[in-house]
Amino acid sequence: MGIFTIYAARFRLYEEGYATLDCDNQNDRFTVNDTTIGNGALTYPIGLISVDEASMAGLVAETENTSNYLYNNLDYWVFTPSYMTDEGYPDVFIIRDYGGINNTGIGAEINVRPVISIDSRIYVTGW
Repeated sequence: MGIFTIYAARFRLYEEGYATLDCDNQNDRFTVNDTTIGNGALTYPIGLISVDEASMAGLVAETENTSNYLYNNLDYWVFTPSYMTDEGYPDVFIIRDYGGINNTGIGAEINVRPVISIDSRIYVTGW
């Protein structure tokens, strides 16, 4: 089984060594109500973390990191494709139970860990 298609995030992280929050395709920018910046397709601002966000938070491909806030001793999905095999089987990125970035086939039964998007103008005060 060989790799047929490598998606941009895998190339960036494994070959180029950087992550980005830029999204060139407006249709891939999921937003609530905003069709100027994004696609306005969401009812609620909740989803899965992207592999670029996980990388920016300090996680590294296939490297243990149990002190990162994203570590929870469980495998869980991220919302980023990794590659497509020449047989047509997609692999997507996951956060592994050891706190590293990896990938697996979409048939795997693993956890989800939702994230919410908060407007940058919101201030949190007090405890």
